[in-house]
Amino acid sequence: MGLSLVTVTYGQIDFGIKGGINTGWIRMDDLVKVQDGVEEYSLEGVSNLSVGFHGGLMLRITLFRAYLQPEIYFSSTKGEVTVKDIHGFNPDRTEWVEKLEFGRIDIPVMIGYKAGPVRLNLGPVASILISEDADLLDFEGYKEKYKTATIGFQAGAGVDIINKITLDIRYEGNLSKLGDSIDIGTGDPINLDTRASQLVISLGVLF
Repeated sequence: MGLSLVTVTYGQIDFGIKGGINTGWIRMDDLVKVQDGVEEYSLEGVSNLSVGFHGGLMLRITLFRAYLQPEIYFSSTKGEVTVKDIHGFNPDRTEWVEKLEFGRIDIPVMIGYKAGPVRLNLGPVASILISEDADLLDFEGYKEKYKTATIGFQAGAGVDIINKITLDIRYEGNLSKLGDSIDIGTGDPINLDTRASQLVISLGVLF
């Protein structure tokens, strides 16, 4: 009886919608070299921010000042990679930037603490790849192989306005690789260790 009274008095469950922008970049832990006959290319992650978007649903379960907030949303993430023609056979195009774009379903589960309208939160995020436009080079047999699911984390802060409008900013990092390997059509794939990081800025409404 006492536990039920505490839950009714101090517990709260809210459903909401959210959306916003992602500003991300691609990191490659190792410089990757790809060869097509006599031509050889190097691939290197670019630190410039690329802007995507996200939108979906959230659920907040509040008990005293702590809360649990699972979410699910579609996320369009982007990045850039510098491609260099190492031997410079084409003097008109020795170095250029290729854009990568991924469509994902993200499922973060945030654990947070509220101090008045201000919130701090941290939690894991699972990402399921549903689309990608990320071929960096164009020759026969060349193909990047990206993971269909990755695990990462989100950490950040937020503020609630009149207990109904939420504003959040989070850093998202990857605990697993975005890419598995590069297949150049020779049966001997090249290891590809790419990881995506991003800032996630969201505006939400609780009902």
